[in-house]
Amino acid sequence: MTVTVAAGSTLEQAVASINAALEAGGLRTVSATIVGGDRIGLVGTRYGAASTFTVTGGASFGLEGAFHGEDAAGTIGGTAASGTGQVLVASSGPAQGLRLRASATAAEVAAAGGSLALGDLTYVEGAVGRLSRLLATAEGAGGLVASATDRWRSQIRLIDEQVRHLEQRLDLREATLRRQFSAMETALSALTAQANWLSAQLAGMSGGSP
Repeated sequence: MTVTVAAGSTLEQAVASINAALEAGGLRTVSATIVGGDRIGLVGTRYGAASTFTVTGGASFGLEGAFHGEDAAGTIGGTAASGTGQVLVASSGPAQGLRLRASATAAEVAAAGGSLALGDLTYVEGAVGRLSRLLATAEGAGGLVASATDRWRSQIRLIDEQVRHLEQRLDLREATLRRQFSAMETALSALTAQANWLSAQLAGMSGGSP
């Protein structure tokens, strides 16, 4: 892309011309700005080593050369973290998976002696984190799910015990009924034998009559 700045343009006009050309060319990842009140600076709107651009023919403005972004680098909780653009991600340790977005300016980093220390971190829990914590609370020892499970298991054990006692009573009742039925069959057999004997006696008496 070629950007033409009219001779005699002020810094404001030059910046406006550059930004208009960048916008028209669809290059929205770079913008021009006034630096220190007397210079033009090009600022990448994306972060990280993957964000690069090259300027040629702009030596008179101090804009000549290739410009490369840098990925955030540092540690989280004393453990090395991987950086992509502004984001640091802890890949191990207690903070594994934690993502930090660095937004310090170059001046702030320099003022810190070249080592950016974020200090205390305020963790804002998201919906997934709250759900995970809620499930952990519910599923852990003494949690709602565990307590409900224990109650249901106790109820099941009680019902099983009641069924076992009922089965024992039914077994006893069945044995009693079988004994009674056996006794009734024995008695019935005896009565049948007596009836047969009486019938025989009566038949003999009838046959001996004149």
